[in-house]
Amino acid sequence: MQCIVKEQARMTWPESPPDYQAIGSKLGIPGLINRKGTVNADLEAVNNIRSALFSWLRLPGNSRWLLVFDNADDLETLDIQEYLPKHGGGAILITSRRPHFSEIAKQFHLEGLDSESAVKLLLSLARLQHAPKDIQGEALKLVKRLGLMPLAISHAGHYIHETKIPLEDYSKSYEKAFMTVQSRKPKVGWNVRDDTAATTWDISFSRIEKQNTEAAYLLVTCSYLNPEEISENLWEDKEFDNTEIKERVLLLASYSLVKIIRYGVFSVHPVVHSWARERLQRSEQFQTIKRVIMILGKASQRVNVSRESNEWKATEERGVASHLNYLHQYLKPNFSEFPQREKEGSKIVPLLASMINIALVFNNQGNYDEVMQWYERALTGREKALGKDHPLTLSTVNDIAGVFDNQGNYDEARQWCERALAGREKALGKDHPSTLDTVHNIAKVFCSQGNYDEAMQWYERALAGSEKALGKNHPSTLSTVSNIATVFWRQGNYDEAIQWYERALTGREKVLRKDHPSTLDTAHNIATVFSNQGNYDEVMQWYERALTGREKALGKDHPLTLSTVNNIAGVFDNQGNYDEAMQWYERALAGREKALGKDHPSTLDTVNNIAGVFSNQGNYDEAMQYNQGNYDEAMQWYERALASHEKALRKDHPSTLTIVHNIAVVFRNQGNYDEAMQWYERALAGSEKTLGKDHPSTLSTVNSIAGVFDNQENYDEAMQRYRRALASREKALGKDHPLTLDTVHNIAGVFENQGNYDEAMQWYKRALAGCEKALGKDHPSTLSTINSITRVFKSQMPKSTSS
Repeated sequence: MQCIVKEQARMTWPESPPDYQAIGSKLGIPGLINRKGTVNADLEAVNNIRSALFSWLRLPGNSRWLLVFDNADDLETLDIQEYLPKHGGGAILITSRRPHFSEIAKQFHLEGLDSESAVKLLLSLARLQHAPKDIQGEALKLVKRLGLMPLAISHAGHYIHETKIPLEDYSKSYEKAFMTVQSRKPKVGWNVRDDTAATTWDISFSRIEKQNTEAAYLLVTCSYLNPEEISENLWEDKEFDNTEIKERVLLLASYSLVKIIRYGVFSVHPVVHSWARERLQRSEQFQTIKRVIMILGKASQRVNVSRESNEWKATEERGVASHLNYLHQYLKPNFSEFPQREKEGSKIVPLLASMINIALVFNNQGNYDEVMQWYERALTGREKALGKDHPLTLSTVNDIAGVFDNQGNYDEARQWCERALAGREKALGKDHPSTLDTVHNIAKVFCSQGNYDEAMQWYERALAGSEKALGKNHPSTLSTVSNIATVFWRQGNYDEAIQWYERALTGREKVLRKDHPSTLDTAHNIATVFSNQGNYDEVMQWYERALTGREKALGKDHPLTLSTVNNIAGVFDNQGNYDEAMQWYERALAGREKALGKDHPSTLDTVNNIAGVFSNQGNYDEAMQYNQGNYDEAMQWYERALASHEKALRKDHPSTLTIVHNIAVVFRNQGNYDEAMQWYERALAGSEKTLGKDHPSTLSTVNSIAGVFDNQENYDEAMQRYRRALASREKALGKDHPLTLDTVHNIAGVFENQGNYDEAMQWYKRALAGCEKALGKDHPSTLSTINSITRVFKSQMPKSTSS
């Protein structure tokens, strides 16, 4: 109103002192303007001033006005409609976080700034406009973390400028002390407003607390969840009324503290998310965390999240897992204090059960470090509350053994399995399903260590017990069936392996569905057997089914998905398509290093495979210098893999022996036959002891030793070993398997080197027919055989004709 008075004075008395009494009468507020033109601001005069304002807005021709109501959020104590003119030709702008005005005006929902503008604002206020690209990258991460919210970005920019804190360190300060960094206002330039990001939310939160305490607590609970997508069904439980949850969410949305994305799903702004968590006292934080653990623990056991159910859905599991990752991140600094702060008693048992359920989801996601932390805290709590020999305590012991097995720490896994088995046999009996589960796990550890005879004995015990106690198609029984197939596969008994895998596949498709992770495991394993048999058409179909299913169900970076990626690379490698192989191996390596660590056996297997590609590429007619470079790089990878395998497994473990064999290959390709022979002999001795004399891996080493003798022109020794390899490969793999044909080709080479060209030609022709059938006409092995036949043919021709 004061502005209107001044404008009226300027227009009516442009060159003489204005008559404010006349202006007051004209505007309908006589006596409320003093001689200096100041409007009386007493509360008693408000109604008259409002009436005068409305009268002025309605004046004929008065259409160029804009009435602004800023931060119109308190709709409970102030009836804003009393201040809205009913007539007039101007415009009204209302800014509010409340959605209620959509019924009387056109509503525009303002999102945050775009990324480019947000970065410019931040760097401008922080006085870093000319920052290098790496700083701009950090700025982009920061503004996204602030939800692209101008007010929060403004606080951040001023704080960074005043404290001179590096951008990368601001995020740490922001996480530790949100209230401090988001409440600091600059000394100048902020006089137009007194609010901050923190105080803005505090005002709304206080109002919500008065209306619905549980709604306020719901927001606090959400501050430990993934803010981007929170489903109301997380609270589906007898304890909670779904209608009440919806009402609480609607109330929070009415204050813009949450945003409803779609029916039953809402999000929390990143700044609100941090503020709600930071505002809690330490004791309140632990109570909230406990409540979140109970909520997520129960959600982890829902039928669409549990892997034991045929109603399991990958999207539901990943949704719960996303919340668990946030919870773990915020709980991690104080994990050692939890759940010790809980008093002993009946209330802690459900809490520990929820922690176990949470650990299981982490385990299914392949996050083994997180799994172990949750299991260890739960074990400590159960031992204290229930005792070391209680079935629930022993269940946690068994679960921890499984984690060690998945991490490749087999000695630890065995120890924990044995503790669980002794306790369960005593407490539950030898034929109890829980006891049989531990029996199964012991067998799995023996298999992982390459001790297949022991593994089979334990699996057979587990299978007999499971079939009797649970039935032939129970998931636990089918798991044992699948693992027995794995033992046959690793022993090189491929026909038996396929039969057992097919039994497991049929059962799992029936009980669990085709896209269940356990079913996809079986599909992957069937592909692996076909790969070993050299049946590449079949193998790629099965791997593609496994990969598509695992990417959808588990995600692209899950260890099981990466296993399929690694094996697809192996198929390309075996087909001589080294560029494709390298791309797939590099994807597998990057994922495994991130998910499992650089020294995990699976990571090292990929390291070994990459080294193999470098070694194979060194066999082409390229410059010696380039070849040597490939061999040097291969040797570095092999040495890294060998050291870690010997540490994580043992010297005669099959995976370790594979590396020993491949190191010998590098020395042989370099022409260092004495070194090659030493490494081959070490690999052979270990393979014969661990796997047996007729195992495919053993025969591969026998074949390679023959090759070294051939290179050294010791043809009798070479032929003796080639014939041993051929006889066993024909028996185990078949006459047309690529490995069998490789030996056939090598025997032909010995005859050629001895000058026995007729014999050489017969063996080369046999190799060619087999390669064209099994591998195709353009495979490197096929082309190599054609080249050899051409060479022998020329050698048989008279010199004059040949020239």
